[in-house]
Amino acid sequence: MTEEPIPRQMKALLKREPVPSFTLETIDVPVDLIDDEVLIRVEFAGICGSDIKVCNWTPQAATVNNLPLILGHECAGVVVKTGPKASLAVGQRVCVESHLFCGCCYVCEHGAREICPNMAQFGHGKGSIYGGCAEYTKVADKFCYPLKTSIGAREAVLLEPLGVVHNGLSRLDIKDEDILITGCGTIGLLAISVAKVLGAKRIIAMDIKDDKLEMAKKMGADDVINSSVVDVHDVIMDMTQKYGVGRICECTGVPAVVNKIFHLLRPAGKVTLIGMPKEAVHIEKPMTTIMYRALQVNTVFGRRIWNSWVESERLVAEGKVDVNAVITHQMPMTQYEDAFKALMGGDACKILMEPGK
Repeated sequence: MTEEPIPRQMKALLKREPVPSFTLETIDVPVDLIDDEVLIRVEFAGICGSDIKVCNWTPQAATVNNLPLILGHECAGVVVKTGPKASLAVGQRVCVESHLFCGCCYVCEHGAREICPNMAQFGHGKGSIYGGCAEYTKVADKFCYPLKTSIGAREAVLLEPLGVVHNGLSRLDIKDEDILITGCGTIGLLAISVAKVLGAKRIIAMDIKDDKLEMAKKMGADDVINSSVVDVHDVIMDMTQKYGVGRICECTGVPAVVNKIFHLLRPAGKVTLIGMPKEAVHIEKPMTTIMYRALQVNTVFGRRIWNSWVESERLVAEGKVDVNAVITHQMPMTQYEDAFKALMGGDACKILMEPGK
């Protein structure tokens, strides 16, 4: 396939200063590629809660992002140019793995590339200024996941968060188990669908907003709990003959919620923590709450590379997970201010931006 015409300049959503806000700028397209780098025409980029922290430049954001940066760790697009040593072909649709692993350290060599201690991060200004919120982006081809099915770019963007969910739930052995999913944002809603696919007996979703709980029902939750209205502990105990649920997937990152969930598990229950707390989490009486009850606590950061991507694409391609159901907004990147207002307002779920519009 011949290379398509590439413009000299492009629009990109940048953060240059450690203050709230982004700027939409016109900058040069990074056409100079070395070794295995590829240039990608971005079709869609997703924004999520972590991008709010970057926008507001919270203390947490300052510890995990370097400036300047082009926003966007979730993106899908088409390869339009390749470096001399790249293995991908022009015309290939790809997603970008945002955890830019070194590939040669002990951790990478033992199968945990997603937590590589030498990791740079795409869309976070770590190791590269580039991200997905631009008309074009560049990255080494070893960090690209080439799509193997005919799913479109709109669905492909969601493989990144779906991969996080699959990574977290695959550690829980949830077949024939009751599972509580706390938080019904993008991650929690996708977790409901994946839990169903993995054979959960009963899926209980918890949130503080009724509209999110309605979405949870549509995604496959058997029961929903509005934790701002009822005592979650009492409800769970009534549902489970006072034992507690066998599995929990924690997606809020709210310290008070994390503290409470251990009391909702039955003895020998398992929990995966996906939500990232912004503040310290204090576990009350950890010996009697966790250790004496033999609870298993798992944490995840990112996707298993590349297993999570393969499994996530399969789930979408086979129609087992409808990622479109969590997309509430699709907007031109020129409307980025409206996109962030919607995300910060709490009513939006997944927002996709189109850099080319």
